[in-house]
This record gives sequence, structure tokens and C-alpha cells, in this order.
Amino acid sequence: MAWAGGAAAPSADLAKVCKETPCRDAVPLNVKVTPQTYYKGSWPRSPYFYRGWGGIAAGETLSFEASAGDQGEITLRYVPQATAASIDVSLAQPTDGVMSMVTIHNKSRYHIVYEAAIYYPRDGSVQDNSTSVCALRAGLTGYESWPYGVLFFAFGNLRSVSESEVNSHGCQ
Repeated sequence: MAWAGGAAAPSADLAKVCKETPCRDAVPLNVKVTPQTYYKGSWPRSPYFYRGWGGIAAGETLSFEASAGDQGEITLRYVPQATAASIDVSLAQPTDGVMSMVTIHNKSRYHIVYEAAIYYPRDGSVQDNSTSVCALRAGLTGYESWPYGVLFFAFGNLRSVSESEVNSHGCQ
């Protein structure tokens, strides 16, 4: 399965990749599609963050620590528990309806802009589309939502930006 942004999810080399970077086991999915029907399946075993892209499956809450490179690129490292400086991400269906919402608590010192894509059930298959997202301010929580069930939220191409840049970026 391809991830957003052109980064391929590892396939034949998954065992090798998972020796180099932490991987999640397959994640069971039970996502409401309509008030009466659910998508039941699983998100395959995959790295938490790989080649500049990471993601979260429905029902997961994950934490990452961030570091910035010389050009402002952000690399995330999965941590098993939230820390005082972690970026904590969850994907859930918080209402009685079918809406999905990702919550990103950015406790890092970085203002971050990024790209994202969602994977969702539609007409008997899993579809994927890029999605607009808002810049993440250091120390604050960001929310993104969709009026339908989302199986997986992929995020990548993270960059650290200045206060003025985060103000001008808004939601894209």
C-alpha cells in the first residue's frame, strides 16, 4: 500500500525496515461507515515513521519526539509513552455519528507545517486522498475532522517554521 507523498510503505523489506525503525503490529479496525454499518479489517504491520512519513490508524493514540534538521525538516521518532515534549496524535470517531477526528497535541518547541492524506472506506474499497491541514503551533493542540469514517491518517513532509510563517500558513 502506498503512503501519501510518494513514500512507499515497505513491503518485501518490511522485516529489514522494522529492525531499523520501530513498527506497529497490524491494527484491528472497526470504523463506523454509516449509522448501521462498520468497516471491519486491519491496517497492516508498518513503521510508525518512515522516509519522512508517519501515520495513525483509527483507534490509536501515538506519541513522537521531534528533531529539526539544518533545513527545518522535522524527523519524528516514536516513543511508547507521552513525554513533556512529545507530539501526541490520536484518530477517533468521537460522536454518535460517523465523523472522524485527529487530535494532535504539539508539546514540542517547534511550530510545524506538514502535508497529510486520509484513507477511508468507500464503495467496497479503501480510497485515499490528500487532505487540508492547519499548521501546528508549539505548545497547542490541533484538530482535523471529516464527516465520514477514516481508517488511517498519514502525515509527512514536516517542517519547522517561524512564528510569522505559522501565522501566514493557516490551513492548507
